[in-house]
Amino acid sequence: MIDGVKFIVIDKLDEIRQLPNLDFMQPASVSTGEVMLKKPPVAEYKGMRITSWFNRIEIAGSLHKFRNNGEHNYDDFGYADIVKALSQLVQELHIDLNNCVLVNLEVGMNLVLEGKPKRVIDSVIIHRGKEFALHTGPKQYYKECSHSQFYIKIYDKGIQYSREQNILRCEIKFRKMEKPNKMGIRNLADLPDIVKLRKLSNELQKVFQDILIGDRNANKEFLSHRDQLLFADGHSAEYWKSLVPESEKYHLGARDREYIRIYKIYERRLSRFKKILNETGADLLHKNLLRMLSQKSDQLLSDFKVKPIMGLATNENRGKMTDKTNTTFDNNLQKTSTKSGENDRQVRLKFKHRNWDTISPKTGENDTLLYSVNTRQSLVMSRTCPVTGLDISMQRKSSRFLCTTGIIFYKNTDPEVWDVLKSRLSERWKYCSEMLQIREIHHSIRNQYFNQKHNARRSIDQIINTPSLFDQHFLIRKDKLRVAGYLSDSL
Repeated sequence: MIDGVKFIVIDKLDEIRQLPNLDFMQPASVSTGEVMLKKPPVAEYKGMRITSWFNRIEIAGSLHKFRNNGEHNYDDFGYADIVKALSQLVQELHIDLNNCVLVNLEVGMNLVLEGKPKRVIDSVIIHRGKEFALHTGPKQYYKECSHSQFYIKIYDKGIQYSREQNILRCEIKFRKMEKPNKMGIRNLADLPDIVKLRKLSNELQKVFQDILIGDRNANKEFLSHRDQLLFADGHSAEYWKSLVPESEKYHLGARDREYIRIYKIYERRLSRFKKILNETGADLLHKNLLRMLSQKSDQLLSDFKVKPIMGLATNENRGKMTDKTNTTFDNNLQKTSTKSGENDRQVRLKFKHRNWDTISPKTGENDTLLYSVNTRQSLVMSRTCPVTGLDISMQRKSSRFLCTTGIIFYKNTDPEVWDVLKSRLSERWKYCSEMLQIREIHHSIRNQYFNQKHNARRSIDQIINTPSLFDQHFLIRKDKLRVAGYLSDSL
């Protein structure tokens, strides 16, 4: 999933410069042979370009190709491959991942299509009003859209490497690290974090969701004459470019009334064009592309139980003192199903997103005493919502319940969990917008917890405050005292 990287190393520079596997070349004049001292020495190693400046070393290239000895990047590159490539960088270039500050980052996926990638590429029109530039050559066919923070690239990977498979490559390159930094990605040590990688994957899918993709081959005979004209014009990026007003040409910029009027015309026409794409089935290419990206993301990020980088802890060796077995899962499944009255499917979904490397075989709960090792390159310890049992490690550390951030995460990454969460909605909310549904699901989770707590407190208070000849405290169940907050979980 991670492809191109560019990072700066500021530590142990002399040790890297003296590595026997690196051959630094100094540029020289062809005519005179004079060494050009103003330009830094450069070494090429397995597809990585290593530039040695006076006070730093810059390393740029494809992490994916590096893992394949600099030969290609047309195969899949999942979580386990990312970790192995980083381990290889550490071993062969003697770098510390914590001291490698990222400057550029590429995220992409290879999709194997039944038909030629050219059909999809030719159907790409604009992204947020910006057109794509088409580039062709003997071994290249791609479209590229440039923004200030990043650029988008969609191309035929099969033709690039003369493969028989129809491989479509979808990628974004962050030319500025503002967005990745907000996700907590600042250096190479952040890349083995599964939660951060999922955020990058979601960003890639979001960008491609915003691309306007049509299909000129769709049946449009039943459309009105006016809609047929819009269907034909709308497949041209130049058409949309001519409609979008430039704010700098207006006296008050984006607040100018005339600018706002023209921009609304553009929005209405774009909305109508999207509706026509849906009516004619011309949006199926786009829908299938998004579906394949989502499936590929799940595939690439599904297996994250790999060996640690240079002996540092990951999910496999967090100071583990006990082993997990399949019977642990089945026993906890049976206990939970019996206790809560939930059906088997709902309970399995709860346990599906728990981090089983942190589950105690005795209690089935997260046991932090057994797993105390925590380093920068360790994966984020799983936190679970007390109501749904789902992992909430993608939310703020202060989060206690599954909230809107987590619900949106599961909506985008796990349709099965999203379906179960939607079952919480009453008829009133089932046909509302998704954002309203997400909000109401969040409210229902909080209400379920606090209603249980308040009901338990009311029952206990009634027993305590009712006059009696005998002490009735011992009759109150401990689980009820815990729910009411009268007893800590550790007791």
